[in-house]
Amino acid sequence: TKTSKLIKIGYFSADFREHPVAYQIVKVLEQHNRDKFEVFGYSLYSHPQSELRQRLEESFDYFVDIEGMSHKDKALRAREDKIDIAIDLTGYTDNNCCKIFTYGAAPIQINYLGYPGTMGANFFHYIVADQNIIPPENQKNFKEKIIYLPHTYMPTDNTREISSRHISKKEFG
Repeated sequence: TKTSKLIKIGYFSADFREHPVAYQIVKVLEQHNRDKFEVFGYSLYSHPQSELRQRLEESFDYFVDIEGMSHKDKALRAREDKIDIAIDLTGYTDNNCCKIFTYGAAPIQINYLGYPGTMGANFFHYIVADQNIIPPENQKNFKEKIIYLPHTYMPTDNTREISSRHISKKEFG
């Protein structure tokens, strides 16, 4: 039976642009079951349009550019949107957004993909990983509860064309 209330997922990233995280996550975003989920993208920075940026924007039900807002206002925007699950795709990498999560952007807050280490903070409830990223004996080093994916935590876009051009190390000196 169809749920009357869709679960709202908000993805936060500084990398909704030509960036490895964007190339990895775009197919996941496109594949969300829209009968169960409403998907929001919160872009920490505006970026020039590109094919990938356009594809990312279209993969969300709602895409919001939150550049220029305070960390608190970014979290408040997610709360106003009634986000149930907020996913940080940036972690402690460049232009990170972890301060947003200190204000409680959503009741459930998850670290995924961009930084496969612990955030070491009580305001992140989960981390998405696999047995290679976080072997069971290392669970004790994580504040977050670990959501293990069965094979790999790293998604890929299987529709991307693989180059047939032979590239040698010599080309790069």
